[in-house]
Amino acid sequence: MNNFDYLNSRLEKYEHLTLKKINGSRYRLQDECVNKSLSFNLKGIEVESNYMNMKKLHLKFENSNDYKYFDGHGFCIEDYAEFGITGFFDEEFNYTSFETDVCYSFGKYKFIVSDPSNLFQFLTWFEDETKFDYKTIKLFGTSQDTALKDLEKAVFYIGSKFLEDDEAYKEFLYPRIVDLREVGVTAVPFNYTEINLNINWDSPIANNLSLFNYGESTDHYNFFAYYRFIETFFDTGNEEDELIALVESIDNDELLIFAKDHNLIEANGTAKTLAKTLYKVRNNYVHHKLRKERIVDPYFNVPVAILSKWKVISREITIQLFNKNCL
Repeated sequence: MNNFDYLNSRLEKYEHLTLKKINGSRYRLQDECVNKSLSFNLKGIEVESNYMNMKKLHLKFENSNDYKYFDGHGFCIEDYAEFGITGFFDEEFNYTSFETDVCYSFGKYKFIVSDPSNLFQFLTWFEDETKFDYKTIKLFGTSQDTALKDLEKAVFYIGSKFLEDDEAYKEFLYPRIVDLREVGVTAVPFNYTEINLNINWDSPIANNLSLFNYGESTDHYNFFAYYRFIETFFDTGNEEDELIALVESIDNDELLIFAKDHNLIEANGTAKTLAKTLYKVRNNYVHHKLRKERIVDPYFNVPVAILSKWKVISREITIQLFNKNCL
C-alpha cells in the first residue's frame, strides 16, 4: 500500500477529517469541526509494515504550516491549540462548578474542555497506546510562543472552580495535562515483592512512609520520591557507595533481569552496575541546570518511557529495604 492509500484509509475512521490534493504530492488535511487545516508534501513519508512514520509527518506539517507538535501532549496551529487534559470533570460527583462543553474567556483568550477533535485523535494516535478516556482543552487566540503559558492560565481557571467542601480531593483531581506517552507506559509489568506489614511501626524508617505514599501517587516516570525513601537508609558515607551496598544487600536477581531486558544496563551488568546507573540517572535530573529552552518549556522534554522503568527499579528496592529494616 502506498503512502496516499494508507493515509486515506486511516482517515476513513474520522468523520470530520478530509484529505484533498493540492497539486503533485502536496495535500491538505482539514478538520471541519475546528476549521483548521494542514498542508504538506506526502513525498518521502514511507509506509512500512502497515505503519506510517508519524514523526516525519509532523515534521512535514511544521515545515509547511504555522504548526508545532508538543510530543505526547497536543499541538498548536496558528491561533488554535489542543491538549489532552484530565481532572474533576465528572459532574456526577459534584467536585466542581466548572462545566465541560462551555466556552470560557480569560483576557483575550477563550477555551473549552470537550471531547477530543478528530484532528487531535489523528495527530496523537501513534503515541496513545491505551486509548485512555480523556478530554481535551481547546485554546483560541493563542500562538506557538504563548500556548504553554495560556494553557497554564486555563488550567488555573479550571482549578479555581473546585468546590471548597471537597478540598480533600483536590490534590488527586486537580486538572492536569495528559502525556499520552505516559498513559501508554503506566503499567510496566514487574512482579514486585509483597510488602510485609508485620513490622515495627515505631521504627524511624516507618516515619518516612510519606515518601513511599508520594511515590505511589505521582506521575509514573517520577521515581524521585522512592529514591528519597532509599536515601533514608544511608549512613554518612559516600552516597554512591551507600546505594551500591544497599542494592547488593537485597534479592536483586529479578531487578537485574528487568534492567537488562529494558536496556537500562548492559547484558553483563551486576548489582553494582545497576546501583551506579540509578545514581547517575538520579543526579542527571536533580543536579541538571535548566537550559533556556527548558525554562520556557519544562514539561515536554522528559524521557517518560525510560524513567518509568527506573520507577519500577526504585519501587522494588524501596519495598525490599523496608521489609528488611523495619522488623
